[in-house]
Amino acid sequence: MVTSAEIEATIVGMHEENKTMREISKAVHKNYSYIGAILKKRFPEEYPDTDNSAASQETEALKLFSEKKSPTEVAINLGWGFEQTEKVYLDFWRLEGLYELYRIYCELKPKLRQYLWFIRQLRKRRDISINNFKDVLSVLDNNKAFRDELEYFGKNVMPKFLNGSQPGS
Repeated sequence: MVTSAEIEATIVGMHEENKTMREISKAVHKNYSYIGAILKKRFPEEYPDTDNSAASQETEALKLFSEKKSPTEVAINLGWGFEQTEKVYLDFWRLEGLYELYRIYCELKPKLRQYLWFIRQLRKRRDISINNFKDVLSVLDNNKAFRDELEYFGKNVMPKFLNGSQPGS
């Protein structure tokens, strides 16, 4: 009868001979998961822990954000897509204690471009400062006329600005 130590030695030996997983499986009559566990234990440098590498990538992303890198730079650096980058960036905000910014972002996300455009217009006219920003948001949220006007801007005026044409032309 063959012991598990002998099977393990056979797997390691065949791996060192550059045999494929299929060849090893056929020789020792074990499934790929069993063989993979043995190889991962004996050759950790060749078989890094995938869960650990995902966590280390998140750590790397947080480090880059703390170095004031933009989400675009982080996404390019780590080869991530939009959703993964956004998730970690929002986690970074929460870790940094930017709860209010995170809450505002989540709340305004569907119409964020319109809100930002509107606030920029107010700042240009010197009607708003950082100190009364929260008050302006409260007025916008609680005033139906403002919400309707904002929706009108979002549907009719903003597309013209974004396309480079002036409103009313």
